Amino acid sequence: MKVKLAYKLFLMFVFTGMGSMILMMGLMRHFSKQELNDFVINWEIDRFGDFANKLGDSYRIHRDWELVKGPPNAFRDMLFPDISEENCASKHNVQQGNQAGDASGYGPGTAGAPKSVEAYYPAIRRRMTLYDANKNVLAGKAASLHEQIMKPIVVDGKTVGWLGLIKRTEGVTTPEEEKYLYRQTVTLFIVGCSVLSLSVLISILLSRSILRPVYQIAQGAHAMASRKFDTRIEVHTSDELGRMADSFNLMAQTLERYEILRKQLISDVSHDLRTPLSILKGEIEAIQDGVREMSGKSLDSLYTEVIHLEKLANDLYELSLVDNGEIPVVREPVDVIKVLTETIRMFEPRFAQQSLSLDYIPGSDRGITLIGDSHRLAQVFSNLLENSLKYTDAPGKLIIRWKLQDSDLHIIFEDTKPGVPDESLDRLFERLYRLDPSRSRKHGGSGLGLAICKGIVKSFEGTIRSDHSPLGGLLVEITLPTHKQTSHEEVPFI
Repeated sequence: MKVKLAYKLFLMFVFTGMGSMILMMGLMRHFSKQELNDFVINWEIDRFGDFANKLGDSYRIHRDWELVKGPPNAFRDMLFPDISEENCASKHNVQQGNQAGDASGYGPGTAGAPKSVEAYYPAIRRRMTLYDANKNVLAGKAASLHEQIMKPIVVDGKTVGWLGLIKRTEGVTTPEEEKYLYRQTVTLFIVGCSVLSLSVLISILLSRSILRPVYQIAQGAHAMASRKFDTRIEVHTSDELGRMADSFNLMAQTLERYEILRKQLISDVSHDLRTPLSILKGEIEAIQDGVREMSGKSLDSLYTEVIHLEKLANDLYELSLVDNGEIPVVREPVDVIKVLTETIRMFEPRFAQQSLSLDYIPGSDRGITLIGDSHRLAQVFSNLLENSLKYTDAPGKLIIRWKLQDSDLHIIFEDTKPGVPDESLDRLFERLYRLDPSRSRKHGGSGLGLAICKGIVKSFEGTIRSDHSPLGGLLVEITLPTHKQTSHEEVPFI
């Protein structure tokens, strides 16, 4: 049987409240009983001294103990001449009926105090024993001396006898104590039931408050399963549930962004495929219809479009490897500055043909070694140089420089106008992203080069970022962790 989380929380709160109530009642009853027992013992000791004084006064008058050697209860009746064993209980009950408010036999002002000595007379009188000066039993119940509280009876400075009181055992020994504890138990039960009722009410409110964000997250998950990636949850708490809701919203935002990228990817790839295919189809149909002759020029046009399709297919394949973390990388010691220098030399003629100056400012003439793949590093540098070559207005300039800082190699590419809008800086490394929304083929390219660069740099545990260049164009900075430095000297930017 499946039990809802709301019921589980409710039952947890209720059982916790019930357990707390039972534990509280048990402890309170135990301590009330203990306190009552201690109070009665102290009260009896105080009264016991009065009894001894009264017997001493009797001895002073008669000068002997003959008066108490008669009936078994003679010395007790001497202490309470107006009360007998037979009418003690009834008299005490009458006094209780005439007193208002407390049926326990304890009067106001002193917690647990008896209203009169008669209330405890039956219990006390059975436990008292009268001894002579030599501690011989004269009247009362004989008992071991170590079981009794002994009080000397002193007359004119001379001990003429002893009054013993058998020690009280712990626990309820009188009806009055039973009534007092009964009233305490009833009071605790009422308080406990009130606390339990309050805990039930609070459990209902807390269950709703706790489960509300859980229900919202569950509904949001169902909406996400229906591809409603714009779903968001509003939870105004800072606890774990609030953080869970924030994580859900972040996940939804990420999925929404990837859904947009997926749709854009399909649209852009179809556009990039459709354009060269349309050109190929038109050229071939023109040749078939005799509109154009099969010549070297027409073959060159067809070959150019095939090359474009091949490059697009290769870029898509490499991007898929980057996304899956399967891009082939040979990890070996590589002199990255040497790879950078060789790549720059390959592009110098092309930059010169387009009236673009290519300035390389080396930090030093020493090599920087890291664990990487020279072919992949050259691919990253080539893509960045190719972008500057295509998008920098002539006459223009590209400056390349590097420095070592905290065992990291920083390589900076910065060119002249045109620049990149602020909203496009963070998107340059997205797949198939171009600044031109129409995706014109004027400058060529598939829009995948920078995305591949980011994946390769990441595979080397490095980072790549873009920013505005001080020259008015784009700045791209690559940060790579080095494997070995030939010098601890830091090379500053120039």
